[in-house]
Amino acid sequence: MEKDNKNEEVETEGQIDQKPDEQEKSMFMNIKLLFLKEEKGWEVGYSNLAENNIMFEFVHNGETVQNWTETATVSFYSYQSTVFPSANAYAKEVMKNVEDTVKSGDGDINVNFMQESEEETILEFMVTDTKGYDNQHELQRVFLGENGIWYLHYVTKDNVPMDDNQRDKWLEYLKNVEVESGVGGLEI
Repeated sequence: MEKDNKNEEVETEGQIDQKPDEQEKSMFMNIKLLFLKEEKGWEVGYSNLAENNIMFEFVHNGETVQNWTETATVSFYSYQSTVFPSANAYAKEVMKNVEDTVKSGDGDINVNFMQESEEETILEFMVTDTKGYDNQHELQRVFLGENGIWYLHYVTKDNVPMDDNQRDKWLEYLKNVEVESGVGGLEI
């Protein structure tokens, strides 16, 4: 059970559009997300703050995590909760699962690992013509932090493939995400 805006307990199990309250924000590691300052109209559509894992999904105002045109996600997995020793190992496992899912829907996927190292991996992929899925173009950055693995991604269903300007802009946003350990709020 959690508290809603009126401080009443509400059932949230199975709820997808769960937005962070102030207490959750204060528990979150300080993250600087430049796209929230430069791009208007984004809001938190979902958050999940567990003991060893954190996730914030951003969507455009008026959209939901079930019905979106663009989404950006920030996830953190503590070293205690993950078996992956490196950013590259984590990224490759995620992509293996995505590829298996797309292929099971008779779809096409094109993956491009742009930068690969133990500390940081940047990649993109496009999914097209997949039964049960919208076409989408996704950019990802996975990197090692002080206490765990950070997984960032931006996805569009509006512009597949992304034009060069949009792609370059979002790669810069992902590359320039800064995280600081300690108590603080989500910096927007």
